[in-house]
Amino acid sequence: MGDEARDRLYEELTDEVRKFQRSVDVMDETACAIMGINRTDARAMDLLQQYGAMTAGRLAEEAGLTSGGTTAVIDRLEKAGYARRKPDPADRRRVVVEATEKSYSMAAELYGPLGEGRKHLDDYGLKEIQAMIDFLRIASEITDRQSARLKDRI
Repeated sequence: MGDEARDRLYEELTDEVRKFQRSVDVMDETACAIMGINRTDARAMDLLQQYGAMTAGRLAEEAGLTSGGTTAVIDRLEKAGYARRKPDPADRRRVVVEATEKSYSMAAELYGPLGEGRKHLDDYGLKEIQAMIDFLRIASEITDRQSARLKDRI
């Protein structure tokens, strides 16, 4: 493939990624409005669902929040019924936070239909799927690094 054709594909890929990001942004905003939570709370809820119960400190680190901000998020999620605090089984002096069944039910209701995209993966070989995973992993790492740099400007 020539440089010109490759450049066109890069531009097309960039355009599609941008469209996808906007689509996800609108979806998340709509889901948050339905759940009655804000985007930060939803990000924390997603982390609890993906990684399971964790300490408030780990949640703060994963979500990029201060300890005070994390306490406020946990309080709001708990009040809405999407998370709960419970004693850490490894250290009863600590508390872990976990997602509730209500949070999983809402996620299934609101985001479950997006799983229909999985059937389209059958059109791709394993190497192509691995390439998509690699691309998304690298793109996330680059985005996280840039976010950290930008936070220094705040």
